[in-house]
Amino acid sequence: MKKSVLTGAVSILMAAALAFGAPVALAAEGEAPGAGPLDLEQPNSLTVKLDNAENFADDLDPAAPEEGETPEGGGTTGEPGDPLVAPAVVDLYLVAEAEKLPGSDGYTYDFGAGSFGELAEDFSAKIEGLTPDAAAQEAKASAWLDLAQEAAKFLFPEEGAAPEVTPAAKEQPLGEIKDLNAGLYLLVPHGAGLTPEQYVEYVPGLGPEAAASIVTKAFSELYAYSFTPYLVSLPGRNVEGPDTTGGNTADGSGWNYDVTTYLKVTQEPRYGQLVIEKGIDAYLDGWNASFVFEITAVKGEGEDAETVYSNVVSLDFNDGNRDKSVTLDRIPAGSTVTVTEVYSGASYTAEVPSVEIPVLSATELATASFTNNHNDRNSGGYGANNHFEYNEINGIPGWAYVQPEGGAEE
Repeated sequence: MKKSVLTGAVSILMAAALAFGAPVALAAEGEAPGAGPLDLEQPNSLTVKLDNAENFADDLDPAAPEEGETPEGGGTTGEPGDPLVAPAVVDLYLVAEAEKLPGSDGYTYDFGAGSFGELAEDFSAKIEGLTPDAAAQEAKASAWLDLAQEAAKFLFPEEGAAPEVTPAAKEQPLGEIKDLNAGLYLLVPHGAGLTPEQYVEYVPGLGPEAAASIVTKAFSELYAYSFTPYLVSLPGRNVEGPDTTGGNTADGSGWNYDVTTYLKVTQEPRYGQLVIEKGIDAYLDGWNASFVFEITAVKGEGEDAETVYSNVVSLDFNDGNRDKSVTLDRIPAGSTVTVTEVYSGASYTAEVPSVEIPVLSATELATASFTNNHNDRNSGGYGANNHFEYNEINGIPGWAYVQPEGGAEE
């Protein structure tokens, strides 16, 4: 049974990792350090918080649910890659149990006792090289993140069947998770109610030889959030004084059974889709009809208004069909979208020249429908693609018709 010695090094290293932007395990706020020798029978707690919570809490950390419930979320709309709103929850996987080290106030990792047994030899060898006086703290923090990636890739393989591993704690809302046994845990944040197929993403490495890494996802109405799985050791080691960069673990002042960890999270906007539908009441054989639409998406109001999307598209009727549509994507969710028919040709009149979508959703397909009626003038139309340019004329921006080569439109 492969084991690896720990005398507090893990906790110290993870605390030191804060300076390098890695996740960190710290003494719980407001808790007195645990003096006295190590007690592996004592239950542990892990409090999970968001780093920079003031920026993300409203989106990712909703009001705590009743005991035994999880935050609402999950499912899909049926559109590819379009999850519903899924606030952050946490799964904890026990990678290795803690076992008292004879003759020392420390413990070993017993990898052979759990579901991660096949990682035992590799993990043990790497952890034994991470003593407090081994190398620079930045390198140690990176090594711990690499180990977390190895464990995450074991759980969520890019190819092949995933192992059946039961988490020690599943879909826990952000906050305190109680009654945890001593050991090394893989912490996996993700969107509530989502399956691994929905929340696990493999991100390609930066170089041709760099390995892909796993991030996990959660979603708000307007944003997608990415987390990095990482390792937490329970209990943690208390360290006297401000220096948490390592050293002799005998310098500790006891063991901390109530650890707090902060989730590092990155944010990116979500996008919605818009379908422009066009119908005409009559189609004349041998005649072409083209219709041009300007699409503008704005966020904010008044002086704070910002155009976040601008496009122009055309729909050409030249095959006898009286209904056409075009789908646009990557329009920022939460924006106000205005679709204006800027060109209808000489033979048709628009019933409604403009449609506004007050708030574009990332989870529901938006539709702007237009109908044009034939006005008894039989004039052909030119396709608008490449015939309209966005220019400033006399200081006023707008779409200007550009006469096609070979003659003017009739």
